[in-house]
Amino acid sequence: MPQTDREEKPPPVAGIDWVRKGAGWDCKLVWFENGERRRTYLRHLGQKRWHQIQAEFTGDELAAYISNWITEQKIRKGIEVKS
Repeated sequence: MPQTDREEKPPPVAGIDWVRKGAGWDCKLVWFENGERRRTYLRHLGQKRWHQIQAEFTGDELAAYISNWITEQKIRKGIEVKS
């Protein structure tokens, strides 16, 4: 019988998909090119780290932290960050 215990995804951020991967979430950047949806891997957010973040931040603070984390990953990968 499949597991029904679904963990809450990180908060939505424009242009980002959270994909369940093992014990955590893959963060993928999404964009459209010539009418086709494209995605590229940014980084994995492990389950242990995700639980630490959830324990430390809530609501708007959590969303802001995740948004900053994504910006850091884009910079790390050399992807242009729009202000």
